[in-house]
Amino acid sequence: MSATWFLAGAIYSERMHDLSIADWSRLDSAVKKLWLIEALIGGVVYLGMFAGAGFIVNAAMEDLPFHAGLLGSAVGVGLFALSLYVAGKRFDYWRFLVGEDDLAVAHGIWWRTRIYVPRARIQHVDVTAGPIARALGLAVVSVFVSGHAGAVATIPGLRADAADDLRKSRE
Repeated sequence: MSATWFLAGAIYSERMHDLSIADWSRLDSAVKKLWLIEALIGGVVYLGMFAGAGFIVNAAMEDLPFHAGLLGSAVGVGLFALSLYVAGKRFDYWRFLVGEDDLAVAHGIWWRTRIYVPRARIQHVDVTAGPIARALGLAVVSVFVSGHAGAVATIPGLRADAADDLRKSRE
């Protein structure tokens, strides 16, 4: 499988290229629960949208050879099952490594991405958490570098205290 490499800095070393992500840190296991909760909420929304649209179509066109509401419900259930599967797999493929001079993030189920950010290029680090993540004690770390409009790397599933420690160590 091909991998996308992105370096948020001017120096690319062969040491970075040879690193195996098997030894990198994993996200906190509570992030899997967070992603499953988010998938559950999204699945209920999908199911409601597709089933509702199907029943509306069925009511408007009474001579359909099939029940559109049931078809819409089946599509909604399929999308719900897919979102639960992706939430679980997403956790398996997220890794990060905090080094002395750099930060590395690897992720992706179908398209693999590795991001290396030299410490000298880090402009600031944001720590954010939504209501469900806060209830689980999690936070998202976003790393910004000069010359980029948005975050170049994110780590979505650190304990809140570990996220704050990382932010403080990169300042």
